[in-house]
Parts: sequence; C-alpha cells; structure tokens
Amino acid sequence: MGQFTIGDLSQSTLMRLQSTRMKTELLQLTQELATGVVTDVGAHLSGDIGYYADVEKNLRLLDGYDLAANEANQFADATQAVLGRIGDLLGSSIESALPATASSFQGVRQHASSDARNDLETVIDALNSTSVGRSLFAGVDTNGNAMISGDTFLATVKAALPAITDPASLATAVSDWFSDPAGFDAMAYAGSTTDLAPVVIGEDVTVQMAVRADDDRLKVVMEGLVLSVLATDSDYGFDELEQSAAFDNALTRMFSGQAMLTAMQADIGAAQERIETTRTRNAASRISLEQARVLLVGADAFETATRLDDVQVRLESLYAVTARMSRLSLVNYI
Repeated sequence: MGQFTIGDLSQSTLMRLQSTRMKTELLQLTQELATGVVTDVGAHLSGDIGYYADVEKNLRLLDGYDLAANEANQFADATQAVLGRIGDLLGSSIESALPATASSFQGVRQHASSDARNDLETVIDALNSTSVGRSLFAGVDTNGNAMISGDTFLATVKAALPAITDPASLATAVSDWFSDPAGFDAMAYAGSTTDLAPVVIGEDVTVQMAVRADDDRLKVVMEGLVLSVLATDSDYGFDELEQSAAFDNALTRMFSGQAMLTAMQADIGAAQERIETTRTRNAASRISLEQARVLLVGADAFETATRLDDVQVRLESLYAVTARMSRLSLVNYI
C-alpha cells in the first residue's frame, strides 16, 4: 500500500482552515457566553421555531407598547403641569378679586384687574405649551399653537363685544362670545377641533388625553379672568357699585372654573394611573417572555465556558505547532 503524504502548501492550507474554524467557534461561544442565547437557534430547536418566533414577536410588541406608554406618560405629565399652573394663576386672581367686591378703594379694584390681566395672558401662553415639540392643547394639530398670543387675546375679546351698559350686559356679552362658534372658537382658538387619537399602550389597553384649549371648562376659567380684567375698564365707565357687581360676576365664573379645572386634573390623573398600571403589567409580561426565551434558546453558561476553554486550548496548541513547523529547516539535519 502506498503512503499518503501532504505537501507543505497543502498542509499550510489545512492548518489555516482549522484555525479559521476554531476562531469562528471561539467567536460564537464568546457571543453565547455574553448574551446567554445560542447563536444557531434553528439548529438548537431542530427547526421547530414556531413558539420561539411567537415569543420574539410578543417581545417586539412590548417594545412598541413601552415606547408609546413612555411618550403618553410624558405628554400627560406635561399637561398636568400646565393645568396645575393655570390653577395657581386662577387662585391668585380669585384672591385679588375677593376684596374688590366690598372695598371702597379704587386702588384695590384696579389691582385686582391688573392681576387678572397678567394671569390671563399667562394662562393663554400656558395653553400654547408644548412637550417634545408637540402642542399640548391643540388637538391633532400638534405642530401649531392652540391659541392666539396672550397679549392680543383681550383686545380680540373687547373688539368683538357689543355695547355694554352695565355689569350684567358685560357678563352676558362675554359669555356669549365664549360660547359662540364665531366668537372664541373662530377668533382665539388656533388648534384643531379633532381630539388626539387614543394611544395603545398595552394589549387591548388605550389611554385618551383629549384636552384642548377650546374645552368648555377652560373657557369658563378664561371667561372669569376676562370679566375681572374688564370690571374696571374705563371704556365702560362703571361706578364703584357696578365694578363690585362686575367682580361678583367674575368670581362666580372663576369659582366654577376652579372646580372644573380640578375635574380636568383628576381626568389626567386617572390617565397617568392607567399608564403606570399598564407599564407595570407590561414589565411583568416582559420578564415572563424573557424567561420563556431563555428556556428555549438559552445557552448553558457552564457548558459554554467549558467549550470556550477547550477551543482556546486547541487554538493555542495549533498556533504552537504552526510556529514550531515554521522553524523547521533542512539545514538542521544535514
């Protein structure tokens, strides 16, 4: 029988192939040790990957739910903060208007109107607030402002009012302007009349945060502030008793607006609680799915580490043999 031999070039090629295979195996084992998941899922599951694919699909769905829930939570937090700010401003105007209903000093009433003017402008500007570049109170028109600017709002209201003869006619005219579609909605509100769509934050779970600046409850807040500002307006020429009556009308609307604002904050609070509850449930589902994935395609850490050590030893041995063979010379044997 003839002797089978391998030439130097063939031997070199064979050793390179062995080195490449071991390096590839070393990389795969290193990845498995780092991720805890086998690299060849199909081979590990013998081709039956249906359940594994379902687990991965549900994990990707949870990624989407988590992103939506985080964005919804940020939007709700920003909305709640603005409503809280409006509530503080309204409370300040109420405190200023209360003594104006009974005081005989014109300065007290002028101070109440001045406070209401500043608070009204700040409220209007607050309704133009944004969160991550999205308008909070403009409905689906999240790229634009919800309201005209605060410094032009009062002038717009006054220009639209009919002739005013007494505090009662002022209260009626202002109320009519806020409720008339051709009034506030057309002249002051700049957002969309369509609410934001409910946000899907979990399996069969949605959250709705439809708060727009043209909400009737916010209109009552602004109406009360407008009445407080105009109570001492020189264009109407109200005397002391009429100004006091105008402040009474303003306080009636502001107290109503305060209660309505609290209800709005409660609605947003309920949405925040729903978001947090769903996020907790999603987190529990993620843990369960990740455990199922580990059971299906998890790499045994001890076995992987043992195989990794074995490959390292074999690769080092191959390098040692290669280095020794590269030093062989016929001169040493002549």
